[in-house]
Amino acid sequence: MEYALSPEGPFASAVEVRHGLLEANTTLHRVRLGGLKPGTTYHYRVVSREIVSYEHLKVVWGPTVASPTASFTTLDTARAAFSFLVLNDRHENVAGLLKALRRADWSGVDIVFYNGDMLHFVDSEEQIMRSVVDPSMQVFAARIPFVFVRGNHETRGGFCRRLLDYFPTESGQYYYTLDHGPVRFIVMDAGEDKIDSDPELHGLSDFASYVEAQTQWLKSQIAQDRWRQAPFRVALVHLPPGRTADARMVRRKYVMDNWVPLLNSGGLDLLLCGHLHRYAHTPPQKESNDFHIVQGGTDTTIRVDAAASLLTVTTVTDSGEMRGRITIPRRQRPAATAPAER
Repeated sequence: MEYALSPEGPFASAVEVRHGLLEANTTLHRVRLGGLKPGTTYHYRVVSREIVSYEHLKVVWGPTVASPTASFTTLDTARAAFSFLVLNDRHENVAGLLKALRRADWSGVDIVFYNGDMLHFVDSEEQIMRSVVDPSMQVFAARIPFVFVRGNHETRGGFCRRLLDYFPTESGQYYYTLDHGPVRFIVMDAGEDKIDSDPELHGLSDFASYVEAQTQWLKSQIAQDRWRQAPFRVALVHLPPGRTADARMVRRKYVMDNWVPLLNSGGLDLLLCGHLHRYAHTPPQKESNDFHIVQGGTDTTIRVDAAASLLTVTTVTDSGEMRGRITIPRRQRPAATAPAER
């Protein structure tokens, strides 16, 4: 990969090195750029040289090709205002996804979140590219990053353990934080919605331990100064909090009983979810969530406009029909407090 501050260069080169070896003889490349300045536009192009054969100490090289030059702008906590989009539960409906992306208002959008179940099962690299990466690249992903939030359907399929190779995170986990403008984001992963002993999971999961580890991690995050001092705090998780009479479906109850009290104590402003395939808005309620919950549908795009004193959340269908609009003012609040022991 080559990158520069100007489209004319000079271009610096960056390659991925793992254990002393330059990444080569593979079709999956991840190049990490270090030392980038916040809020800065960089121009880049992807450069690849074919390896015709790779045998012992003999390498036969083919031609070198380069992509057109594109650009991206790095995130910046000093940015006064920005917008982001959230889509979920597309289940490989590429036509619907493209329709939504092409209708979207891209003014001021700096990040796109795919909030789970963009895939129905994870069976192959080709499926990941066809259903998520390629349509994103057609519309925005060459210049605007997308954040992939894992849904319960993306824990299924023979290729699901490779998913993080295609959507790597700085933490190396499906849960992490990121900051941009006046918002501190926290991305969580509730995993599979069913109990681990469910026959459909074939004894191949341990999400009970996984979500408990996230609970402990969440406690540490809401105690940090960066969380406490953020003008707005926004969380994304595919499974919405809730309860059901089906004893197999335990994970939404876990989110309700364990993560919601922590997010309450941490002064969360907005939780964005999916999973139930319909739009819904749950305002703050006593004895439950102290924050707004917005749940996206299979045919909706959520747009959030974030400014220093206000979040505006607008949800529209793929056909342009308004589903909901809410405003969340920045609230005067005491510092986050530790939750009561349960």
